[in-house]
Amino acid sequence: MATNFGTGLIESRGELKPAKLEKAVDTALTDLGFKQLHAGKEPPEEEPEEAIAVELLANSDGVVAVRIGDTKPVKDVARMVSESTKSKVVLLLTSGQLYHRRSVQVECKVWTVDGADFSEHDIVGHHDAEVTDIEHNELRALDNAMRSRINIANDSLLAAEGSKDLKVKKVFRYKLERKKPKFSNARLGRLLQQLETCETFEVTREMDQPCVKMVLPGNTVGRSFLKDNELQELEAALETRPELAHRRQDSD
Repeated sequence: MATNFGTGLIESRGELKPAKLEKAVDTALTDLGFKQLHAGKEPPEEEPEEAIAVELLANSDGVVAVRIGDTKPVKDVARMVSESTKSKVVLLLTSGQLYHRRSVQVECKVWTVDGADFSEHDIVGHHDAEVTDIEHNELRALDNAMRSRINIANDSLLAAEGSKDLKVKKVFRYKLERKKPKFSNARLGRLLQQLETCETFEVTREMDQPCVKMVLPGNTVGRSFLKDNELQELEAALETRPELAHRRQDSD
């Protein structure tokens, strides 16, 4: 299972005012199970544990944006903001995955988001050109090693595809406080974590056994075979996670 890192920037290029974007993002994060811990012009004096950084930005050309320092909620927040404000936004996402503590994959993507419709852009340049595999002696500082590579790629992406001269206007901290479902085994918990980061998934039957097929970041295809009672547990958990329904693509 990959370790995921990343950052995303949601831009409204002239359609929203800062206050409306801030309210829409707060509503989206709240609906996704996050609680706001801090809001102000400066970061908190002491960083809350397990909190994600959220920043409201703007420039003199009327562009307002929100930067979210975690890849998991970014696409859902972009969709929910677009749906609630009935406006298009642009999502610039840089994500990184570490596989088996050896192989590193960093991706940069840009979409125009119109409600639930994501139109991917062709982007100029190979923004992860400076990203290489993490060396063995860097594993002691894994978090910094991954984030330095993501920051290199993200800076390149924003310089080429993002709006210019965005300045931070307000900073926030949010923490996920959703209750974790109680599963009969740890494997189901790991599967739900994969569904939180996957691009799409479907539930089928193969060899008369329930099977969850996933398209993971980097277009890696994963499969997880379940027992019937395990599928019932998973379906019950998914009923509490309506935002994941947009990733589900079961055949009729």
